[in-house]
Amino acid sequence: MLGPTELADNAGSSVTNMAEYLAAEVVARHCPHLPDAPAGEGQPVVWLEHDPPRAGAPAEYDRVTFAPWRSRAAWLGGTLRRALGTPHWARLDQAAVAALLGQPAAGAGGR
Repeated sequence: MLGPTELADNAGSSVTNMAEYLAAEVVARHCPHLPDAPAGEGQPVVWLEHDPPRAGAPAEYDRVTFAPWRSRAAWLGGTLRRALGTPHWARLDQAAVAALLGQPAAGAGGR
């Protein structure tokens, strides 16, 4: 499972706006056999995007999928980068995040 957290002091592009580039680079670095593997059903990694809590708002989590899951070359700001397909976000509640991480949900009596 991989994924970024948006930093409060980020002065550059947001994690959301860079999702297909960040995911491709992280996966290529940590799972080098996956980006160029033949496309199959499903996605070989779970990519979660995390926005930490802010004044008056709780933390938010999204599961991001990419269609297609295939590495490609793409120009971004004059630099040739890796990119995956078009990202799609699905909001997850705390229980779903806990289940993906193999942890009990908050308030479920676990640690």
